[in-house]
Amino acid sequence: MATAVPNQADPIWGEVAQVTTGEFLGWTVTSDRTDGAFRIASSVIEQVSHLPVESKAKLTTWIVDQHRFGEPAPMITSDILERLPDQHRLTYRQRVDRFFMMLKKYQAGLGQHIRLYGIQDQSTARWQGRASAWLDVANSAELSDLVAALKDEGLLREDTSNNLRLTSKGLERLDSLASSAAESNQAFVAMWFASALDVAFVDGFESAIRDNGYQAMRIDKKEHANKIDDEIIAEIRRSRFLVADFTCELIEHEQKVVPLPRGGVYYEAGFAQGLGIPVIWTVRSDCIDYVHFDTRQYSHVVWDSPEDLREKLRNRIGAVIGSRGS
Repeated sequence: MATAVPNQADPIWGEVAQVTTGEFLGWTVTSDRTDGAFRIASSVIEQVSHLPVESKAKLTTWIVDQHRFGEPAPMITSDILERLPDQHRLTYRQRVDRFFMMLKKYQAGLGQHIRLYGIQDQSTARWQGRASAWLDVANSAELSDLVAALKDEGLLREDTSNNLRLTSKGLERLDSLASSAAESNQAFVAMWFASALDVAFVDGFESAIRDNGYQAMRIDKKEHANKIDDEIIAEIRRSRFLVADFTCELIEHEQKVVPLPRGGVYYEAGFAQGLGIPVIWTVRSDCIDYVHFDTRQYSHVVWDSPEDLREKLRNRIGAVIGSRGS
C-alpha cells in the first residue's frame, strides 16, 4: 500500500516534491524539477543525492525523455546511474528545440507569458522547474544564459513585469513544430528488412498502427525513382511518429552470440528525434540485451510474437501519440 511521506524533498535536487513509498523498495516522486514522476530504488537514493550537478542534470534529461516516449514514472536504478558518464550534455541547438517542445506540451503560445524569473510565486517556480528539466540545466546561471540566448535569437521578448513572451519569430518556430507532421496520418517504421520479420510487420507493426487510425510506411514497400536516402528523409518528415525496431540478426561465432545491429534504424530514429517527431522504441525479446547503450535508456516495447507486438504497440501508440481523431 502506497503511503505519502510529508515534507519530503526530491532526492535529486532537494526541492519540494510529492513522495510516496510502499509500492516497491523505493520511492515514487513527483516534482516540477523533473517535470513529472519518477521512481527510485532505495539502494540508490543516497548516491543520487550526492551526484555532481552536471550528472543530476543528465539524469533529469533522461527522466524527461522517458516521459516523452511513454514511460510515466521511469525507474532510477544503479544500472541507470552507471550509464550517466556515457551520456552527453545537450547542445545549445538541442536545448532550443526542447524549449519549443516544452511550450507545445503546455500549450504556451500567443498571448501567454512564461515566468522564469522575477517575482517568486507558484507560477514562476513551476515554469523554472519545467524549463530546467527540459533544457538540461544544472543551475540558475545556465537557465539565465539560455534565456538570454533565446532573446538574442529574437525568439523571446521580455515585458516590464519580467514576463517572457514569444516573438513573431518564436511563434513561427512553435507553429512549425506542430505543422504538417502533427496533421499526418503516416507512421514511419524503421526496422530490419528480413523475411523473418515479414509476419511481425504485417500482423504486429502494421496492424497496431492501423488500430490507432494511422498508416504504416516502410520504405522498402514504396515504389520510387529517387535516391533511397532522400526518400527516407522525406517520408520521416511527412510522418506523425516513427516506430524504431531494434531487432537484429544474431549469429554464433566462436561459441558466442554476435549481434548484427541495423545501423539505419539508429540513424532514422535519431533523425526523427532531431526534428521533434516522437519515436516509439521496440525490440524482440531475444535482442534486448544487444541494444546499444545510447538508446537502451529509452523505454522499449519488448515483444515475443506478432500478436504480442500488436497489443503492446497499439497500447503504446495510444498512450504516447493518441488514436487518430481522439
